[in-house]
Order: sequence, then structure tokens, then C-alpha cells
Amino acid sequence: MGKEKNFPLNKWIIVGTTKNSHVFPCLQGIYIIFIDNLETMTRTVQYVGQTSNFNKRFSCHKVFYEIKKLCPCNSNKLLTIKIKRTTNRQLLEKKLIQKLKPPYNKFYNWGYL
Repeated sequence: MGKEKNFPLNKWIIVGTTKNSHVFPCLQGIYIIFIDNLETMTRTVQYVGQTSNFNKRFSCHKVFYEIKKLCPCNSNKLLTIKIKRTTNRQLLEKKLIQKLKPPYNKFYNWGYL
């Protein structure tokens, strides 16, 4: 019950950046991976996904590690992950991919959506 209190339903929460440790809950929902450019103060969406367990997903997510390589520790770029605990995650993921057009989403790039 404590995890649900820290991660309320239908509310976006930043859970990690490259500057701090990642603490992911074992809950279902949707997530967005951003790269923040601290020099130009811009944020670009890299990937949108959904999962039944955030903790399990990020421990072995290939795309997450590929995007993380774009943000070395000494650079002015920051990798940021926002999560949203939700029950209708498939529909929300599809809408966000169509709207944001993230480059690492294969389904968007292959034209399935």
C-alpha cells in the first residue's frame, strides 16, 4: 500500500535522472524517457512505453540503455524518466506516440500506429 501512496494514480512523476539513482516502483503504468539539454534548456522525448512492472522493465530495457549512452556523465545532457500509474496504459501509450513521435519507438517508425 505504501508504493501506491508515493505513486498516485493518473499523475506524472519524475522518478530518475542520470544525475541521481533510479528508484522504480513495482507498479503498472506508462513512462516517457526524455533528454534534457541543460545548455539550451530544451527537452526532447526519446521513447514512450508501458509496462506492468516499472522495476522489472527498466532493469533489462535495451532502449533505456541505448538512450542513456547519449547522456555521458560529464555532458550538459540529462536523461529524465517520468512515470504515470494508470490502468488504461495501452491506449494512452498509442496516443502519446502519435502525438510526440519519439525516435526510439519502433512501432511509430515502422508506421504501425
